[in-house]
Amino acid sequence: MTRAQELRLPPGLWVSALPNRFRKYRFDQLRDLLLEYDLDGVWMDYVHWHAQFEDPEPILPETCFCKHCLNSFSKDYNIRLPDATTTEKAEYILTNHEPAWRKWRCEVIYDWTTNIKSIMTEIKPNALLGLYHCPWDDDEFNGARERILGLDYDLLKKTVDVFSPMVYHQRMGREPNWVEDNIVWFGKKIDAELGAYPKIWPIVQAYNEPGIVTKEAFETVLRGGLAGKSTGVMMFTTQAMAEDEAKTEVMKKVYKELLESHGE
Repeated sequence: MTRAQELRLPPGLWVSALPNRFRKYRFDQLRDLLLEYDLDGVWMDYVHWHAQFEDPEPILPETCFCKHCLNSFSKDYNIRLPDATTTEKAEYILTNHEPAWRKWRCEVIYDWTTNIKSIMTEIKPNALLGLYHCPWDDDEFNGARERILGLDYDLLKKTVDVFSPMVYHQRMGREPNWVEDNIVWFGKKIDAELGAYPKIWPIVQAYNEPGIVTKEAFETVLRGGLAGKSTGVMMFTTQAMAEDEAKTEVMKKVYKELLESHGE
């Protein structure tokens, strides 16, 4: 199977909508949302080219070689594509223009954030733009965060006010202590500074799937989410935390300590 051939996903797996489509629909939704409600912020969720990054061994498809994406790439980078099948065009790009292709895909994601930020600045200039995103570092899965998902932090930090790495340790097959390591690394990666933007507010796992996230593990990931230059932390899901008395007490304790450390 070549890199550009069709990927058939097993039952139960999902494929996200392609980020090069549905732009006007989503931007119109955002405008309506901002005009109707007095919001302090809007978080983008799963804004990336498709990959199921929450899995310990993620599926990493090469996307997207639809007519719209091929035409946009060809026009934006002034690259003439051969008169051939879709698979042949994809193979041509990956063989002859892979660096440009990877860069273009990152720019598509960045363009989403710039447009969304522009709309927010127009309607709610003080509202924060947040991003829930894959927490892989630069090297994991052969650089798949940029290479496959199209997430270039050097670009995104120009428009994103708050990064919220989705450090779901158990779903991703990691130990609870990994959360702290990841957040410390991420702060250095984006040159985060306390009291400045962009801020780091991770989202950690409280939900019992797969297996059970114990109260001890939950406390470890909450504290890990506050490591380095992070100034806030949230959990997935708040309902899973609220339904578990022990986790609720852990959350209260950690949040109280956070408030006290800020003199509140």
